[in-house]
Amino acid sequence: MQLTLHLLLTLHLLLTLHLLLPLFLSMLYFYCCCLFSVSTLCTYYCKYCFDSCCHNNAVNLCNTKANIVCCNTKSPGYKGTPVYGWNLNSVETQLCDSLASLVSDNDCVFSKYSYDCFAHTSLEFELKRRHIKTVIVVGTVVNWCVDSTVRSAYHRDYNVVVLSDCVSGYEHAGATGEKWVDMELDLFAEGFAEVMSSDAAISELNKISIINETKKSSSF
Repeated sequence: MQLTLHLLLTLHLLLTLHLLLPLFLSMLYFYCCCLFSVSTLCTYYCKYCFDSCCHNNAVNLCNTKANIVCCNTKSPGYKGTPVYGWNLNSVETQLCDSLASLVSDNDCVFSKYSYDCFAHTSLEFELKRRHIKTVIVVGTVVNWCVDSTVRSAYHRDYNVVVLSDCVSGYEHAGATGEKWVDMELDLFAEGFAEVMSSDAAISELNKISIINETKKSSSF
């Protein structure tokens, strides 16, 4: 009888741990990542395509934390062949007003020349200079610029977070924009990044800000 009771209690404990472990690991991952500085990386948020993105969510996030933001341009000195032949400083490559209004002296706006924000840019230099180990990636198109940047950040050993309601796609190659977002988010979560909503990210960042302020106060 006692053996049966102990067995039932053990099974109950194991079941509880099994249900709570994913949540615990997710929280642990985010807090461990955020022991370092966090950057919001906006990929491809220019005037030409920003309106098609979940821009309100992204802007709310950018208003919470210091960011590194980028726009998509083609420099005359770059010999690559991006799909879009936009010229540097053209209307299409300027940050949209909603995002541009949030940029401060603490932020870094740089030009990118292909889908990957790390390719031929100063991004990694800026991340290392600021001791940033965690990047929160938002933007469009989810299976082009976002995907390329997420993979690149992952292979450079950054902690990567992708916000599910701050990325977008469009209908092409036999799939709708919504389908591309769903497929890519599943892929990211499976092997490249932590996937969460913008509300969840803002909540976690606010908690971390409080912790950091408490540490600063206690250091005096």
